[in-house]
Amino acid sequence: MSIEQFVESGEPLVATVLDWAAPLPGHGRALEIGCGVGRFTAALARRFHRVDAVDVSPTMIALASRLGLPANAHLHVGSGRDLSGLPDGGFDLAFSHLVFQHIADRSAIASYLRELARTLTPGGVAALQFDTRPPSAAATALHALPDPLLPRLRRRGARRHRLPPQLLRSWVADAGLQLAGERDPGSAEHWLRLIRPGS
Repeated sequence: MSIEQFVESGEPLVATVLDWAAPLPGHGRALEIGCGVGRFTAALARRFHRVDAVDVSPTMIALASRLGLPANAHLHVGSGRDLSGLPDGGFDLAFSHLVFQHIADRSAIASYLRELARTLTPGGVAALQFDTRPPSAAATALHALPDPLLPRLRRRGARRHRLPPQLLRSWVADAGLQLAGERDPGSAEHWLRLIRPGS
C-alpha cells in the first residue's frame, strides 16, 4: 500500500465515527490530535471548513505536508501534552484515533482532556479512542523488556498503554467535560463521546 493509499484509507473510519458522534454544533472547524501523516486529516477536511491537525513528531508533520492535503488542513507540531497556540472555544469537533494509547505519561492525557475543555466550542464534541483492556501478564512482561529485545512495533513510542476505564472517566469529569457516550468499553477500541457543556 502506498502512503497515498494509506491516507485515503482513513475515510471509512472518519465517516463511521462522525455518524456516531453526531449531532455536532456545526462544521466550521475540527481538531485532530495525533495526525501522523494525515490518514484522517483529509477525510476531516472534506467535512469541515477548516481542520487543525497536531502531531508531536516534526517528521510526521513534514511528511503530511508533502502529501498534498486539502488547503483547509493546517498542520501543527505539538508539545505532546497540550494544545497551546490553538484558540479557546474554536472547535466544533476534536478527533483522535490510535494516539492516546501510545502516551506513557498519564498526566499528559489528563492535560489533553483539560485542553479540550478549553478549545471546544460550547456544545462541541470530542470523539476519542483509548485502549482500556484489562491489564495482562503478557503485556506487563513486554513493557518490562528493553527495546533491543523487542520487535520494532513493541518498542517505546509504539507500545500500547492501557488505561482503566474508571480512571479515564474521572479525568473527563475533572476536566469539566460531559461523558455523552461510549463505544466498546474495556476494549482496544474504546471510544468516548465528550461534550463541552454550554450552548
